[in-house]
Amino acid sequence: MIVTVALMRHGGSHLIRPIVSNMGVERILEPGKFECPIDQAEGPVIVFIRDPRDRMAATLRWWMAREKGRRYGTEPDDRLAGMLVDEGFLEHMLQWSRIWCVWPGALTVRFEDMRSDGPREVGRIANHLGIPVEDPVAAFEAVYGKGRTYTGKHSNWKDYFGPKSLAAWDAHGGPELLGIMGYA
Repeated sequence: MIVTVALMRHGGSHLIRPIVSNMGVERILEPGKFECPIDQAEGPVIVFIRDPRDRMAATLRWWMAREKGRRYGTEPDDRLAGMLVDEGFLEHMLQWSRIWCVWPGALTVRFEDMRSDGPREVGRIANHLGIPVEDPVAAFEAVYGKGRTYTGKHSNWKDYFGPKSLAAWDAHGGPELLGIMGYA
């Protein structure tokens, strides 16, 4: 079976591979990698999403430790506004979500739901793939901790978005992105 997995994060394949590695994953598609047009997807499609504001905050934290992120100033709000506008992150996420988040018949799995009730989400994934799972808790425990984050923490966008970045978010399609992804 070929399973198409779309992830809304770069390098995110390490989060899903432990869950579905034994299920015959053939494609892992991340932002910027649109190799599988909608009409060419084979088998079930699973779309993993995360609140895009939290995704931006996580990227900001990663950037703040690197020279590239420093060119926008020292304040997180300035840096985030620069990322949203100059780096085109919002446009990039909009392009990705317009393809994957509206895919008919796709199973959408939210990062937040995986954190709050992982066993239920693993059961949903298995059910979508037609794979019987007698004990979703045991299945989840087998993969729990296999994923990782850059800092080991999960971002809260409210800690990073200020007036400048909120204005950039609104001006460059943020509300549309939230609507497409079901976070509005």
